[in-house]
Amino acid sequence: MTAYGLSQFNNEQASSSSDDQDAQRHQRQAQDAFIRKQIKAEMDAWLKGQQIHLVPEMDDRLLQQLQAGETPDASVWEALQHAAPTIQRAQTAQTTEARQIDEYTALLDVLHAQIHSTHSGAHGK
Repeated sequence: MTAYGLSQFNNEQASSSSDDQDAQRHQRQAQDAFIRKQIKAEMDAWLKGQQIHLVPEMDDRLLQQLQAGETPDASVWEALQHAAPTIQRAQTAQTTEARQIDEYTALLDVLHAQIHSTHSGAHGK
């Protein structure tokens, strides 16, 4: 093979190799796009199933973290907790229960004071 033929052969091999690399890169990009789309679909389905409606920036942040294979950070967890109806109901129930305990404690204090004053009055007579 002449020097020109060898050079032409090397150029063809390099071009073929470059085409293979481009095809592999495009295939990886397509796979990555498919995976990101699947993660988004699963995230959206889960949020919908939980009746959670995040503000758009938290929705985007959660998606980015999931797509990167990361655990959602504290701000995303906090947004999820505040947006979750189940958690909201639990927090409301906890607040209501705390208020009821305060009311019952005040009532018991009043009753105790009345019993004590009645009891003291009976001994004083």
